[in-house]
Formats: sequence, structure tokens, C-alpha cells
Amino acid sequence: MTVKESNPFGFLKTKEIIAILDGDTKYNEYEFDDGTSVTVVMPYLSGPDLCDIFTLFGLPMTYTRGGTNLSRWQYLDNLMEYCMKENRCSDLLSYLFAKERFAKTLSGHGADEIYAAYTHISNEIIQKINGILFFGGNELAVIGNALKKQIETEKAKQKSSKDTTTSLNEIMEIVNSYNGTLTQFDDVVIRKVVEYVKVISSDKIQHYLYS
Repeated sequence: MTVKESNPFGFLKTKEIIAILDGDTKYNEYEFDDGTSVTVVMPYLSGPDLCDIFTLFGLPMTYTRGGTNLSRWQYLDNLMEYCMKENRCSDLLSYLFAKERFAKTLSGHGADEIYAAYTHISNEIIQKINGILFFGGNELAVIGNALKKQIETEKAKQKSSKDTTTSLNEIMEIVNSYNGTLTQFDDVVIRKVVEYVKVISSDKIQHYLYS
């Protein structure tokens, strides 16, 4: 029996991945130029830290010291569930991977060294998570420069590829039916080209227009 995942970010809600995100799972060491090193690991999230994040994302939560509280794993699992319902999982992941979270670990070095270490650690952790997701056909993807994350299924990738091909075919139909010069293209053609120029290379556009 196959269980269909209703939210793509649900693939992250496993104990193995949550243990990575809350700072429990440690990997190799990263060495700075001065010979000091730090462990490749996500910033450690304590119970109070997780309650603060809950509050930050719109669901006030209080940690009672010495009282009865959830485990750190349960807090993060519940937080991800809440963000899934609110469609804010990308925001949560962006927050967890933001360079500010690594300040305690990486401070005391030059800006270039900190940037290099931060980039190495965040990329290494994303690769470790993708190693877990790989066999399910999923991937944690970095979008833009803000380290915004999203889950991409193989089906989504195939659909994107199909949509791009369809768009190129639409452009080709217009090109083939046009009798004037390229510089006199109808505005519809120009809009079509501009709309998809970001998803196909200029070389490929030239190939379709001039081959």
C-alpha cells in the first residue's frame, strides 16, 4: 500500500532529518586557516529556542523550566506540522539555515572565512538531507541567494520540463506562421520569448528561432 504525501514538505518529518535540523546529528570537522575547527552541524535548538521559534511563526509557546515539556524532537515535529498547515515551511527552513543562526559557532574569524565556513556547512548539511530523500525521488533545493528551501519531486521536475517544451513549441508555431522579419515580430511573440527566457538558455532560443 502506497501512502500519498499531501504536502511535499512532509518528507522532511522523519526522526532522522529532524535530528539533523535540531542540531543533534554531527558530521565531519571544518578547519579554518588558523588551524581551528568547527563541527559540521546545524545550530543546536534547545526547548526554549524551539518555543521562541513557535512564537515567532505565530503560535505562542512557553517552555516551563523544571516542568513537563515536550522533547526537542516533538517540538520541531509539531513546528513543521504547523508550518505545513500555514504554508510556511520554506520560511521555517530559511530561518533555520540563515547565517545568523551560526553566529555562535563561526564568530571570531574574518568575514571571508566565516562566509566560506557557513557556505560549506550549510551545503554539506543539505547534501546529507538529500542523501536521505534521494531514494524517495525528492530533493531539498536551494532557491536564489536567500537559502530558501523547497521540496521538488521527480514528478514536479518532469512537469516543469514538459511545460518548457510546450512553451518552446508554442513559440515555434508562431515563428513558422510569421511571414515578416524578426524585428517586426508581433508583440505576442516578444512576450512569449521574454516569458520563457529565464528557463531556457539564449543558445537554445537562437537554435529554435534560426535552425
